[in-house]
Amino acid sequence: MNARQPGWETRRFVVTGGSSGIGRAVVHGLVERGAEVLFTYARHRDEAERLVADLNSRGGKTSCIRWRLQENPEADERLFDHLESLGGVWDGWVYNAATGVIKPLEELTDRHLAYTLGANVVPAWRHWRWFRDHAPAGAGFSVVTSWGSQRPLRGYAAVGAAKGALESLVRYMAVDGAEAGIRANAVMPGVVDTRALGYFPVPEEIRRVAGKTPLGRVIHPREVAQAVVFLADPETASAVTGAVLTVDGGFQATVP
Repeated sequence: MNARQPGWETRRFVVTGGSSGIGRAVVHGLVERGAEVLFTYARHRDEAERLVADLNSRGGKTSCIRWRLQENPEADERLFDHLESLGGVWDGWVYNAATGVIKPLEELTDRHLAYTLGANVVPAWRHWRWFRDHAPAGAGFSVVTSWGSQRPLRGYAAVGAAKGALESLVRYMAVDGAEAGIRANAVMPGVVDTRALGYFPVPEEIRRVAGKTPLGRVIHPREVAQAVVFLADPETASAVTGAVLTVDGGFQATVP
């Protein structure tokens, strides 16, 4: 924990989907700076608990709770009840968890699309409303989206539409939180080297596309996490709200 920074030891953050991939890297980045982090996980309890044990053994302040994305509000209400039982205020929220149906557009049904949009977008709005009412001025709410919100990917229509909706919603959150001094932003990664790539029908084709960017490679979760941590800082990102920060190795600028 040699990256601790003054002032971070009193900051507290919630990270959804924090046991693996980008979320795990975000948890590391926040804890390494000295913050307290509570993260959620959906399935891999052992993996989540090992992360908590590892970070806490090195002086971190980390805990986890099982929570799963769904349109129904019960899971969110249990999460909010748990946070309120811990007391205090929360300085940042990272909405990173995602779910959805990965199928070619021609195979999508109404039910597939309704589920994917409802389970990703509706909980984000509920989380924002709770956070807005429990956060101090300067706090930040960040949503992790995807390059699939801007570029069509085979099999990604439902999730890409949900990610695009989240980017739009972030702008409304920014307006909603402005009077209270609470910021809302999104981070849009390019092709990130996580196990989520395996869900795509043609993951190797996606990796080849990433190789055509100026960076010439896929993005590491740590690089996305650095952008999220930047937005979480009420000092360095004090004037950043309603933005979509792109971390894609130059993909949007150069790949046709």
